[in-house]
Amino acid sequence: MLNTPVTAKMQIYEWLKGEVISNRLQPGTIIDKNELKEHFKVSLTPLREALILLSHDGLLEFNPNLNTRVTLIDINIVREAVFIRAALEGSIAEALAERGLTPEQLKGLQDILAAHEEALGRKAIAEVYQLDFSFHQRLSELSGYQSLWKHVEQYRIHIDRILNCSPDNLQLIRASFNDHKKIVEAIEQQSATVARNRMRKHVSRIMQDIDSLPSEYLLTN
Repeated sequence: MLNTPVTAKMQIYEWLKGEVISNRLQPGTIIDKNELKEHFKVSLTPLREALILLSHDGLLEFNPNLNTRVTLIDINIVREAVFIRAALEGSIAEALAERGLTPEQLKGLQDILAAHEEALGRKAIAEVYQLDFSFHQRLSELSGYQSLWKHVEQYRIHIDRILNCSPDNLQLIRASFNDHKKIVEAIEQQSATVARNRMRKHVSRIMQDIDSLPSEYLLTN
């Protein structure tokens, strides 16, 4: 049993969010509220609050009197998320290149790249995606803008759904890793415009994955 209503709400929220983003709960899946109540040993109140939060994130269609289901992937929302994230993270890369990084900060990025390359060599796709996440998060932290990652992550969830719904595409994954190396190279050389443009191109690369998605996952307008 979960400890308090607040803790219960957030634990249910984080668990379901992870299940949807990872595609373990696929687009269109109906959420069994009674099963969740039993699984988490909670009352309906924290469960309902968690489902409402997820509906605000655009991950669930929630109606107290109807079935709750995982949303289909709305390509328009993904395009908007890519546009906003490219603008935000492009500005981060540009700012870091203008300011310059210390040798220790650059080594930290190089360590992430080395781990990323090693995981890629083993075709450990889940680990590769986690290291991709760590790379972008670290750049945001280095920017010094404390709340910026929260905004990036808000839009990233829709992009991550595309990644996890797509068949493993090693060619695209390798291209994404090479983008990371080129972004770090531009930051190290303090080429601000190049760093910004490389990041924007990198973030936009996800749009190449959309055509590989099963049609039943997509919202048709």
